[in-house]
Amino acid sequence: DADDQEDFDLFGDAGVAAADAQQRVVAAAAAVAAASGAGGAAAMPSAQQGPEDAVRLRSLSIVRCPDVPSDAWSDLWRSLPATLVELDLSWNNLSDRAVGALCGALRISHCPRRLVLQGNRCKDLERLCGLIAGAGLVELDLGSAMLNDKSAAQLEEALASSACSLRSLRLSCNSRLTSAGLIKVAARLPHSALRVLMLDGTPLCDFGATALAAVLPTSGLEELHVHDTRLTCAGARSLLSAAKGAPSARKLVVDEGGERVTWQRALDPADLLCCIARVGG
Repeated sequence: DADDQEDFDLFGDAGVAAADAQQRVVAAAAAVAAASGAGGAAAMPSAQQGPEDAVRLRSLSIVRCPDVPSDAWSDLWRSLPATLVELDLSWNNLSDRAVGALCGALRISHCPRRLVLQGNRCKDLERLCGLIAGAGLVELDLGSAMLNDKSAAQLEEALASSACSLRSLRLSCNSRLTSAGLIKVAARLPHSALRVLMLDGTPLCDFGATALAAVLPTSGLEELHVHDTRLTCAGARSLLSAAKGAPSARKLVVDEGGERVTWQRALDPADLLCCIARVGG
């Protein structure tokens, strides 16, 4: 069936030997190539099967394989099919070099709409920003990486592109991503397609909150997560006030006075009933 779709998941084990982990990734590359019909003779359709009968690989997850050398990922990158919509490579200890090679492969073939790179060792986002700036990437997860303020400056440039279609950006749990860098990202919000921004677990302080509060009313941002940061009660209140006055804002998660506060705008009676049910539960 031409509409056949397939998901492929490989979960590593941090306790296995590096050589075994590398063999798993090599095997995964062969499996991906076979599933997508892009890996040579072994992946070619039979005489009774046309190319239109090949399974369309739409979702690929290879996670928690931290001991695989950077060079070993190359075969997998070259095997990625153009049908991918979601690619999850969480917690693989990928270096800037490995992520750069991935981005090069995706620009040649096809960039998925959703890319998850949380838990890797990437901080130089130059090649990744090339995908953000105009390759059709819609959702990007860079949580728990090694991002710093230079990374934020690179993101700012990518978000400035008129061809950028990124709508969801997760930067959570990056301990070296300070307000000095985050205000650069904030400055682009009124001119970007971003609708969801997650900054929880970063060192965001009131200085950064002031910048966010200033742009919220004129941005299209719908959801903002800034809990587990360094915001004081004053910073939290400024964001809550800005969210209430921002037409597009629908959800804000922030800590105030040691309590987790989730502000959510009810757009219709159904939304209101859901909010009441959550509070009651």
